[in-house]
Amino acid sequence: MKKTAKRMIEKGMAHHMEQSVRKLAEEDQIYQYDKKDEQELEQRYERLVLPREYRMFFNDYLACIRSADCRYAEISYMAGILDALEMMDLPCSCPKDRFSKGCRAFGRQ
Repeated sequence: MKKTAKRMIEKGMAHHMEQSVRKLAEEDQIYQYDKKDEQELEQRYERLVLPREYRMFFNDYLACIRSADCRYAEISYMAGILDALEMMDLPCSCPKDRFSKGCRAFGRQ
């Protein structure tokens, strides 16, 4: 079941995941507030007079942070789906057993 679930998530969930996350993000006031702050700070950053070398460094650094955060969010979403499916499976259906036996989303520990 895990291989099938992972395959389904990897192949077909990207579009669904994007839509459901976007809908929740649009409705989340904290996220919206943070995005507004991010946009304002980005505008202030763009107005800074920085040497090209510094600006390239900061841009690379920010892009790396964003990329890692985005991927972590995707992994978290997939792990949540796998955890939910795993909890429905008989060997780990009981949360008490699940945590005591070390069941994890991408394999047992």
